[in-house]
Amino acid sequence: MDLTGEVTDVFTRTGRTDRSGGRMIAATYAAGTLALEVQGLCCAYGGPFTFSVLTGQCVAITGPSGSGKTVMLRMIADLDPHEGEVRINGQPCLDMPAERWRRLVQYVPAEPAWWSDIVLVRL
Repeated sequence: MDLTGEVTDVFTRTGRTDRSGGRMIAATYAAGTLALEVQGLCCAYGGPFTFSVLTGQCVAITGPSGSGKTVMLRMIADLDPHEGEVRINGQPCLDMPAERWRRLVQYVPAEPAWWSDIVLVRL
């Protein structure tokens, strides 16, 4: 894979700096047809985010703790309330049933927040 792609500072491009004073970077590699479009995606905890991802493109989202990485991904997956628009292959999230969107866009956290090693902890 060619890793000499475009590196975009999401916060600089949108004119926003995060609360921790760091930056969040989206590095994109490869190219294809437009698959994911994010326009003005925001909530009280992050954004606005505006970017596009092409089919076959590899995207890395990095940044310090609190910079909005998880919030952005949860908004794209339509798991958190938000403003702005997210499209898959030109079709807006709002124009399709939730179960269809969630088959196309999934958020898988590194560690699920509500699981415990012991069942009794959840009772």
